[in-house]
Amino acid sequence: MHETIMVHIVRTYISIVIANYNYGRFLEDAIKSVVEQDGFDKCELIVVDGGSTDNSVEIIKKYANGLPPNTLRSEWDKDLATDDQRLTTKISWWCSEKDGGQSDAFNKGFAHARGRLGCWVNADDLLLPGTLKAVLDLLASHPNCEWITGGMVFFDADEKIMWMRLGMQPLSFMWKWMPGWCIGGPSSFFSLEKLRMVGGFDVGRYYSMDVDLWYKLFQCGLHPHHIKRYFWGFRAHEASKTAHTLKTAMSRDMLREKLKLFETYGLSIWKIRIGSVILRLSGCLGLLRSYWDSWRYSKRSLQSLMK
Repeated sequence: MHETIMVHIVRTYISIVIANYNYGRFLEDAIKSVVEQDGFDKCELIVVDGGSTDNSVEIIKKYANGLPPNTLRSEWDKDLATDDQRLTTKISWWCSEKDGGQSDAFNKGFAHARGRLGCWVNADDLLLPGTLKAVLDLLASHPNCEWITGGMVFFDADEKIMWMRLGMQPLSFMWKWMPGWCIGGPSSFFSLEKLRMVGGFDVGRYYSMDVDLWYKLFQCGLHPHHIKRYFWGFRAHEASKTAHTLKTAMSRDMLREKLKLFETYGLSIWKIRIGSVILRLSGCLGLLRSYWDSWRYSKRSLQSLMK
C-alpha cells in the first residue's frame, strides 16, 4: 500500500476516485457521469491512470484543464496567486504511471482525497444521475452518517439495460451470515477516516477488495444507510474482469479468492447458504422491486432510466 498522505480536510463532502488503465473508450463517459452531477460543487474528482498507452491521458487533461499530474490543486492554486489565469479544472488530482492494479490505484487516489466520504467509479462504469444529490441530501439531514449505499444497474456494451438490483438495508446480524453481497462497489459512499483506519484496500485481492472493505468497515462499527435508488451503472463488456458472472459461474480464480475471503471472516459454506436465504427473505420487497424494474426496463436504453 502507498504511504498515506496527510491532506487538509476542506469543505468537500465527497471524494470520488476513478481508476483507469487503457479504457479511454469509456473514460470520458465515466468522468462526465461524475462532473455533470447536481451537487458536484461539494465534491472532488481524482483520476488515477495506470500508465495507459491509449487516449486516456488526453481525456484526463481535457478535464484537468492545466492541472499538472501529481499536483494537489491547492498547491497549483498558490502558483497562480499572482497570475490572472483561473484554474477551472474538474479534477483535483491526477497521475498517469504504472501501479500495482486496481486496489493499489484506489489507495493512491484516496491518499490524496480531502472529503469526508469516498466513492470510486470504475473507468468503464457510470455514476447514475441524481446520485450525488441523494447522498448530499441525506448528509444534510444526517450529518454524522459515515456509510451510504444504493442500487446497481447492469447494462451491456450497447448501453441496453440487462438487470437491476435495488439492494436493501442490511440488518446487523446478517453480516455474520452472509458475504456482504447486498452492497455493490461504486454504489457505496464510505468514511475516508475509517478507510485509512483499516489500512485501505487489500492489494492482494483482485476480485473481492470491495467485499473485504465492507467487512472491515463493519468491524469498525459502521453500518450502511441504504437509499432506495440506483447509484451505479455497471457496464458488462468482454474485457470486464467480473462481467462473465452475469451469464456463467465464477472463474476458478475468482471462486478461490472468494472462498479465501469468507474463510478469513469465519464464514463457512453452510453459513453462506443460510445467509443467502436470510438475505432473500429479509429483502423480499427490494427483490420484487428489482425484478419489476428489470422487467420494465429490460433491453431499453440506459438513457431511458436517466430521464
